[in-house]
Amino acid sequence: MTEILGHRGCRKRFHDNTMEAFWAAYQYGCDGIELDARPTSDGRLALYHDAKLRARTVYQTSSTEIASADSRILFDDKLAELPPYPGMIQLELKPAPVHIWRHHIRLISAFATNNPNVVVTSFDRQLLTLINRDHPELRRGLLVDKLDCNPVGLAWGLGCELIAVRDNSINLSLLRKAKAYGLAVSVWTVNSLKRAKYLKTLGVDQIITDRPWAFCPQLSR
Repeated sequence: MTEILGHRGCRKRFHDNTMEAFWAAYQYGCDGIELDARPTSDGRLALYHDAKLRARTVYQTSSTEIASADSRILFDDKLAELPPYPGMIQLELKPAPVHIWRHHIRLISAFATNNPNVVVTSFDRQLLTLINRDHPELRRGLLVDKLDCNPVGLAWGLGCELIAVRDNSINLSLLRKAKAYGLAVSVWTVNSLKRAKYLKTLGVDQIITDRPWAFCPQLSR
């Protein structure tokens, strides 16, 4: 079965990484979502995509300052209020120095303990190494943009259970190799329904899309 995950909730119709976007994805029929997390300077997690907010790096900014700059930004306390998705929740851990992330992983672990559908994903191999060593209980996945490495071997070596591959980098050879290693394959960000139907026939495990209202009625059949 191929799961449909709403990219940052439902970002084409609602502000991304907000409760409105998360609930819209659920109501459209998404199996789960992909959302973003960044550490703040005061030990919180901001559910925010961009590296900077008003020219300041998020991990060097306090949650109070972030909330003052944009009241729509959510924090880790809101993770418990996510809709009851039946499928995977991919929580992308955005780049920050590993020594900063080390003090924030406990928040993610607490959330994941109560929600076994959570998989943390990242491009950051050092961060995934840290999680593999210190928090092996966390389900994890390697994000793949360009095929300038051996993503399957890297993911397997980091104890990941999936690779999440950019749409224009996925190919049948990579998919087959991942399956041979027992890895699930997610593809992002897919906004063509024709393309999504093709990926489903190939057997990808998750399709991440900005257009859940168009995909869910067609691909859930």
